[in-house]
Amino acid sequence: MQNIRSSGRKKSLYKKRILSLIITCTIVIIALFINFFNGPKIEEYKSQNNQLKTELQKLKEQNANLSEKNSKLNKDYSDVKAKSEEMPKVSK
Repeated sequence: MQNIRSSGRKKSLYKKRILSLIITCTIVIIALFINFFNGPKIEEYKSQNNQLKTELQKLKEQNANLSEKNSKLNKDYSDVKAKSEEMPKVSK
């Protein structure tokens, strides 16, 4: 009786190992399939990513330049406003 139980357990363990091996092989095959067919797309995406990084860098530089110009214009505006407020005081 005990031999039958241990034999059943061995078969169950054997089935679990086979199932685990089949699942692992299936996952590996799917991963290789995806990599094989998506390889060119990945290279295309990398190229697009590099182009976008370059464009982003240019936009950051442009933003820095515009921020600097904006600061100068704000300072000039403040100076003109202060002088215009002094003008009526001088004329009185």
